[in-house]
Amino acid sequence: MKFINTLLKTTLLLLVISFSSCKDDLTNPSNTNNNNPSTGKNEWVPGTDLGNPLKPFKENSSTLINATVNKMIEYKNELYVGGEFKVIGGKIIPYLAKWDGVQWSSIGTINGPVMDMIVFKQKLLIQVDEVELPQSVYRYNQVYSWDGSSLNKINMNVDGVSKPFYAVAPFSISDYNKERWFVFDDKLFVFTKYKEISSDDCALFWWDGGQNWDTDADFNMYHGILQSYQGKLYCTSFGWRENTGLWRFNGDFDDPQQSKGWEKVSGETLNDPLIQTATVYNNKLIIGGDFSTIDGETFNNMAAFDGMNWSSVGGCNGWDDIIELNVFSDKLYCASGYLPGSCIEDYRIGIFDGSNWTGSDHNLIDFGYIGGDGKKITMQQFNNQVFLAGNNTSAGRNNFLKLQ
Repeated sequence: MKFINTLLKTTLLLLVISFSSCKDDLTNPSNTNNNNPSTGKNEWVPGTDLGNPLKPFKENSSTLINATVNKMIEYKNELYVGGEFKVIGGKIIPYLAKWDGVQWSSIGTINGPVMDMIVFKQKLLIQVDEVELPQSVYRYNQVYSWDGSSLNKINMNVDGVSKPFYAVAPFSISDYNKERWFVFDDKLFVFTKYKEISSDDCALFWWDGGQNWDTDADFNMYHGILQSYQGKLYCTSFGWRENTGLWRFNGDFDDPQQSKGWEKVSGETLNDPLIQTATVYNNKLIIGGDFSTIDGETFNNMAAFDGMNWSSVGGCNGWDDIIELNVFSDKLYCASGYLPGSCIEDYRIGIFDGSNWTGSDHNLIDFGYIGGDGKKITMQQFNNQVFLAGNNTSAGRNNFLKLQ
């Protein structure tokens, strides 16, 4: 009898411990694989139940197919989605749509694919690939402004002459057309065309939002990524071996005599580094792309810069091409064609919390992101959720997703 009582007490104690443990797992977010602060889950699902961004028809076929989303951005508490689609949310809304979290709507007529967007001087500026110009190594995009009620084309005034504002896509010879402009020191910096249509004269311009435009005569070469760090503007260049890499501006843009102030900070590289994305995380400038060395050190496609020295990010060194870097809820999000890194394996999306890397896309194969080309990826946080969009090659698969 004594043995039976002891057994019953032990069993009861184990049940209490088991119940408490389950309760802790349900109520304590730290016990979950929490890559999204609002849900604690780690799974990609369709961004809305209102329909995938689609082109109307595939060539020589009547089958609806996925269309590319080039950029997502939040503006006035709505998510703007731009790309090459013709249908979104079950509505015919070509190229650019806004979403309030419930419904999709149009802002007006856009006559070509939306390539990029940025908020400047409380307006949404939109790059549209509608310009029929002779193309060489560049793509020229007409620029519109949207203030929430009216859509207008922007002109630029250079040397007293008003001309249409044509932004020039960097790396136009490849598929990695990202970060074409940047706001720094209350100015918009953009690589733009400034002479005759038939000419390839392009330069890095800055605009104060009014009548004043100016150019940096010391940086008239292919530019790529623009980013600010430690109060300085950084810019990548591409095209000539001695110029290819990452540059920092140490001059004064407001003083014409001090505009020649670019310093190369990427040092010697084994090959021409194609830097495709950059962001700031944990007080370091993080760059990603397609490169093997920076400043004489081996860094496979991702590296961190503290203003003087280069290092790996979280001890990982061995990434595939990095397409997008972004920071949401104090975590670094990294999107790649594939991530066979030294810290996580077989993932397209990696998340770094400052100490550890985790993968967040075990089910992206369900949406065609693994096996598709996946060369264009854009991420944005909206309503405390991380959204992912881009392109893939799987017809009928959803390419507007959210992490939950």
